Amino acid sequence: MKTLNCYIGGRKCAVAFDGDFVVLFSHSAGWSDGTRYPNMLGWKFARRFPFDAIPTLQECAAFVGAYLHLPVVVDGTPEYAEIRANIRRVHRGKRNPGEPSPAPGPAPVEPIPAPVEIPAPVPVPIPAPAPKNEIRHKEFDRILNAVKLFPVYLYGPAGSGKNHLCEQIAAALNLDFYYTNTVTQEYKLTGFVDAGGNYQETNFYRAFKNGGLFMLDEMDASCPEALICINAALANGYFEFPGIGTVHAHKDFKIIAAGNTIGTGATEQYNGRTKIDAATLDRFVPISVDYDARVENKLSGGCSDLVEFVRDLRRAAAKTGVSLVAGYRCISKSAALLGAFTDKQIVESCICGFVDSDEKRILYGALNNKENRFARCLAA
Repeated sequence: MKTLNCYIGGRKCAVAFDGDFVVLFSHSAGWSDGTRYPNMLGWKFARRFPFDAIPTLQECAAFVGAYLHLPVVVDGTPEYAEIRANIRRVHRGKRNPGEPSPAPGPAPVEPIPAPVEIPAPVPVPIPAPAPKNEIRHKEFDRILNAVKLFPVYLYGPAGSGKNHLCEQIAAALNLDFYYTNTVTQEYKLTGFVDAGGNYQETNFYRAFKNGGLFMLDEMDASCPEALICINAALANGYFEFPGIGTVHAHKDFKIIAAGNTIGTGATEQYNGRTKIDAATLDRFVPISVDYDARVENKLSGGCSDLVEFVRDLRRAAAKTGVSLVAGYRCISKSAALLGAFTDKQIVESCICGFVDSDEKRILYGALNNKENRFARCLAA
């Protein structure tokens, strides 16, 4: 990754672009104007660079200075060489030939030249802190940063908490949350004009017009032709709603879609999924959402045997090819019924309720820990 040396606010730094984010490397902690930024070593800006093309390193430096509201002088300019020479003379006591010795006391520091022309500051929203006792998925920050700029597609196994994760993202952004599941007809997104001539709004319309986070769940189970209608809305920022006309997207309109597949069609486990049109997929940033151990431990209520068994069971199912969904829902249901159900009843009703006896024997044979209290119930 190439870097460019520069002085930002009088502090020697280096900037880089890693393909997604502008990165700032400070040659020392702290800034000359106090403790405003106490540690910026290897700091990544929480949004992508605001230009269509890949920025030059000079543009990256200008972007950093604009955001920090500090003057920028980049390497390769006369101003940079002058500042560097001034600093060397101050710190090393060097003087130009014929220059008289300085008066006793601290050497005067020449003022930093005027900064290079820089673009206007780009505001970076600061996410709200997690509410007390709330567990956030390990991919939370990555999704939050992505959805500020682009539509996001979350894909992962059933019961991995994608819906709840989207609600948490909306709360962190202080946006209203709108939800739609499985679009099989275009009108579920666009709305329609009824027999009385009244436009029937949809959650997509409300979020698009008024701002908010719109979640399109089960996108890979939706009709591909129906989804194509929103391509222009996502790419251009406006949409033609029936009976309403052209509506431009609100500045706070965000969208997250979710599914169980990457969007390329049905799999052995999710055989009811359809292939999503490539033009639609191209509008989204795909992010994988798998099970998070911290979330599982929280849902289990501290029952480590339950969490260990569910994880072991998932590995066994993947190894043997047995179709089984062992997600957060089965953990939370099992934890809620501990004490009311026996361990065997929990396994039969909450975890392996839709697995036949032959498949249970296959799963048991592939378990790593057959002495787990719930694993023993699987063999019984």
